[in-house]
Amino acid sequence: MKMPESPRWLVMQGRLEEAKKIMVLVSNTEVEAEERFRDMLTAAEIDDDDTAVKAVGGGRKKNQGNSV
Repeated sequence: MKMPESPRWLVMQGRLEEAKKIMVLVSNTEVEAEERFRDMLTAAEIDDDDTAVKAVGGGRKKNQGNSV
């Protein structure tokens, strides 16, 4: 049985695309994968404006008109 690299470890190594692919594989939905991926970026203190983050679609989404 082959185990993939830890997505958190991949994020810390700057291997964001690989981390996101694994998150999609191990999550129930793509939405869940995206949320978990963004949480890892936050924990790793990776700036959402980073070009590499944008390249894999991991940047935080701006408020889409939902006012409270």
